[in-house]
Amino acid sequence: MYRVLAGLVLVMLFSWEDISCNSNRNHPQNDTGNVKEDTSISGRITSVTTQINASPSNPDLYESRAKLFIQLGKSEEALQDMYRSLYIDSMRISYYQTLADIYTPTGKGEMAFLSLEKGNMLHPEDHKHAIKTATYALYLKKYEQGLSTINSILKQDPFDPEAYFIKAMIYKDQGVLLKAMSSLQTCVEQDP
Repeated sequence: MYRVLAGLVLVMLFSWEDISCNSNRNHPQNDTGNVKEDTSISGRITSVTTQINASPSNPDLYESRAKLFIQLGKSEEALQDMYRSLYIDSMRISYYQTLADIYTPTGKGEMAFLSLEKGNMLHPEDHKHAIKTATYALYLKKYEQGLSTINSILKQDPFDPEAYFIKAMIYKDQGVLLKAMSSLQTCVEQDP
């Protein structure tokens, strides 16, 4: 029975690059590529801009507009708004996530990772953000940082299947197959 399970795990490790124990897994790549200018988005940008003019010290408004710019593929405008948000309030973790979402489709994965790491340092208790940071570390082949983040997550929640999945993928990429299989097995045990 154990040989069948081990064989199945090996097939899973080498055949399916994008499987996950949790269907809500964050991927380092998002779908915010270039999109045709949408008049409804442009109208919403105009509306948010009016709100910004009325309340220029509200960092959430800049983030809202940045997310709209992301949908239009206007990364420079989105970056400017996120820099304003961070200038006003540098402690909000969602701003670092949005910043990473701007950098990723423009090929600036390293900058995205640094943004996520900054947010992770400010809020190490934020589990969702830490998972996203570890996923970026895997994507960028920053295995030591990824394992460090994963181990921090597992100290907080030793039964997190997503953390074990990412750990398995890091070990797989490093060629440490026994540890990869062990982590994947733990992942499956936590989320059958």
